[in-house]
Amino acid sequence: MNKKFEAIFDKINPIITKISSNKFLTGLSGGMMATLPITVVGSFALLLAVVPMGPISTFINDSGLATVFTTVNTYTMGLLAVYMVFFITKNLVNQYMDKDDGMTAAAIAFLCFLIVTPIGTTSDEVSAIPTTWLGSQGAFTAIIVATVTTFIYKYTKDHNLTIKMPDGVPPMVSNVFAGLIPFVLISVLFMAINYVFSLTSIGCLHQAVYSLLQVPLQSLGGSIWAVLFVAFLAQVLWFFGIHGQNVLAPFYQPIWLAMDAANLAAFSTGAAEPNIVGYAFFSIFYFGGCQIALCLLLFRAKSKQFREFGKLGIGPAIFGIGEPLNFGMPLILNFKFIVPFLLNGVVGLAVAYIAIAVGLVPHLNGSAYVFGLPFGVAAFIQGGWKVVALAVVTNIIIPYFMWMPWVKIADKEAYKQEQSAISAE
Repeated sequence: MNKKFEAIFDKINPIITKISSNKFLTGLSGGMMATLPITVVGSFALLLAVVPMGPISTFINDSGLATVFTTVNTYTMGLLAVYMVFFITKNLVNQYMDKDDGMTAAAIAFLCFLIVTPIGTTSDEVSAIPTTWLGSQGAFTAIIVATVTTFIYKYTKDHNLTIKMPDGVPPMVSNVFAGLIPFVLISVLFMAINYVFSLTSIGCLHQAVYSLLQVPLQSLGGSIWAVLFVAFLAQVLWFFGIHGQNVLAPFYQPIWLAMDAANLAAFSTGAAEPNIVGYAFFSIFYFGGCQIALCLLLFRAKSKQFREFGKLGIGPAIFGIGEPLNFGMPLILNFKFIVPFLLNGVVGLAVAYIAIAVGLVPHLNGSAYVFGLPFGVAAFIQGGWKVVALAVVTNIIIPYFMWMPWVKIADKEAYKQEQSAISAE
């Protein structure tokens, strides 16, 4: 059986490698992750503004700090799409053009994103840009603008469609003129797009993308079935030694991060969070492949090597890192543990979804998830002790009993081998 699976791995590995090294997907994922510091600041600012502790809440409101915190949230999470279009463009250009820092293209994309964003009018007849499309609802438009800008910018550079200045002109000045033609071409294109949509009942590119692309994709990719499929497929890839989340992240990150942002926006106004699943949901209830439970079982093993594996893995597992056991035990290509390895995360996520759907646990508030925090910290930030309790159930209790029979069998075999080795001495 091992040889058959190794043969399958040899066939799929080039495909997986090609996907994981794809320049577009790498640039898209890198651009999304570059917004993490901004979303973390915005999330914590909002949590401080609405902290559910009587005396502290009163002090924050009376001192005016609540206004400060909500302002920070508005200029971080409320402008998420603006940051996305900048960072995604920069990262895409860095992937496709080694000698370009991507700043000029990012500035062009920023301008074009604003060009397709409608200007509203206040009650005092003062023009203003509504924040509706600058946050999570504009996420997919940001991706489209960044992508189009990157490839047109690359085309102009590859075909030398630039204004070249004499050698004596300072680089700072020549760089400005070098980017002038792509600046004009791309901005005119998006002006035309904006004009065309203004003539229709749709009104703007944002509304078209949101209605025709973002909402359907969130309905499809934001379902519990999509989450369970991603969790299962990630573990299948891990079983073959491939970092599942890194390969799949470019496909689910844009959808799930936008859903988290929508939850956070609702949470900031006191409204009900619209989504159960999202990036935070997946990360909290699928914490490090649920390996804390495995380490607890290994502590109780009879065989010395299994106990040592438990000691080796528990520290990293508390911080969501599963590589020491994946490669050290190993769990990779280890058919003794294939059933719990593939299914414990799927079962935990399903239980978490049901618990939230029936109201036993509140919806997650959508705060930015920070990788590397100790187990339970991110869960508490997302919704207090009830979310922590659910995380304990999905990441420790359920996996503990799922791993137990398989670990006992393997431990018994390992213990016999150790005793045989001692007897032989």
